[in-house]
Amino acid sequence: MIKLLVTDVDGTLLNSKREISPRNRAALIAAESKGIIICYATGRLNPSLRPIKDHIGVPAHTVTCNGAHAELADGTVIYSQSLTNEARDFVLDFAESRSISTNIYQPNRVLTAAESPFIDLYRSRVAAFPDVIGWQAMRTEIATKMIFIDHPESNAQHREELTLSQAKYHFDLTVSEPEYLEFLPKNVNKRSALIALTTHLKINQSEVAAIGDFENDIEMVSWSGYSGAMGSGSPKLKAVAKQIMPGNDDDGLAVFIEQFL
Repeated sequence: MIKLLVTDVDGTLLNSKREISPRNRAALIAAESKGIIICYATGRLNPSLRPIKDHIGVPAHTVTCNGAHAELADGTVIYSQSLTNEARDFVLDFAESRSISTNIYQPNRVLTAAESPFIDLYRSRVAAFPDVIGWQAMRTEIATKMIFIDHPESNAQHREELTLSQAKYHFDLTVSEPEYLEFLPKNVNKRSALIALTTHLKINQSEVAAIGDFENDIEMVSWSGYSGAMGSGSPKLKAVAKQIMPGNDDDGLAVFIEQFL
């Protein structure tokens, strides 16, 4: 029996126009009406997620910043992690030396060093507007997570260069969109936040249904008792999911939910 439904947002709940289809919205409302608890698990931060939650209109817990922060539907924080200052500064040094567009995320705020076309791309995708504060000020801020925004092939090169530094600076790398290379505290991901949430709610792993579309969903989807990957998603995620759904432009989330309602 499914007690908790966890859905990724971009590429899963939202279609390629970053809109919620009527069928996806109806499926979430139907699930909640049957007593299933809803959770949105996303790389976004709270202000960017809020309009989506409001549009759907059902109570929902949230896992934000790709698993570094989790809140109950009433806003109670139950889990929050951050990169070490040493990791933050190492990443910023690497980025500044190569002029890579870089954001620092906090649960309710996103910061960037400088304007760039990649920051414009970021703004066009999410309802979050980074405060532009400069490289030096970035080194004084708590970093719940960080992202590089760059061409996919450039991010692949950055990732290769940074892999050997992960253990020393206690961070993990993941990809949430082709242009986003993400830095999270070591062993922090959507799964770690969901373990905190399900422990709080006293829900078993087998009672969790989770679905996503990209590499940053792998830990969550592989951990959940009932799992799905979007047909439009990453081959790496599809390899660990129990089921492959239609794509995000074909109401794959709704199909997933309708199977267990």
